[in-house]
Amino acid sequence: MNLTVLGATGSIGASTLDVVARHPDRYRVLALTAHAAAEPLLALCRSHRPRYAVLSGVVGDRDLQRRFSETGTELLFGAGALEEVVTHDDCQAVMASIVGAAGLPATLAAAAAGKRVLLANKEALVMAGPLFMRAAHEAGAFGRRKLAPSISPSKTWEGAAGGLLGTLSYAIICAAFVPQWGASFTGAQWAAYLAGTALLCAASIVGDLFESAAKRQAGVKDSGEALPGHGGILDRIDSATSTLPLAAALLPLMAGH
Repeated sequence: MNLTVLGATGSIGASTLDVVARHPDRYRVLALTAHAAAEPLLALCRSHRPRYAVLSGVVGDRDLQRRFSETGTELLFGAGALEEVVTHDDCQAVMASIVGAAGLPATLAAAAAGKRVLLANKEALVMAGPLFMRAAHEAGAFGRRKLAPSISPSKTWEGAAGGLLGTLSYAIICAAFVPQWGASFTGAQWAAYLAGTALLCAASIVGDLFESAAKRQAGVKDSGEALPGHGGILDRIDSATSTLPLAAALLPLMAGH
């Protein structure tokens, strides 16, 4: 795993690099950064041989660049260079250990780029929690395997699995609190009950995707302002329109029980 360490000269950076040194088969240092501590950063570059080093609080210095280049490291300057190294194509994980607000833009950039962000402090969540979580979500941090990217890019297999788990849990709780219902289920009836619940959940997902596909084909954008981040009226009923007829068909079977 290629790792960028923001704030490499601090205590968290030292601990991180100690782990890296102990597991050279698992981790490689892509970039190390510091604010202005050129000499400590240079010492770390001699030890870990990163491809890049960043001094975010220092303007260009050719002599420093020459000294860093002797270790095989390219030295970059300025706060913008932090974002450059965390979004680099070869960067796979970012240790965010810069104290205070200074590291927030780079941490947000890493999250938005879909990098694995290791938060060593609370600043990113305290100062910009919603922004950080939105960036991570939009980058697929909570579900990387797309369910139907050409139809609905935001839906994932992980989300579908979570929905199924939640639906099954709800169904079990409902049955447990209706004595005349779930308490008398046999093993086969429990299996049928849970299978029917899973079928309804699958139907809701298919209905959601079908509605999205229909809107795309018709060139219609169904948007609403009542619920920020959500669509309009069609997005409120897409799952229900596919699930309710199936539920109505299954209801007589449950009533027969």
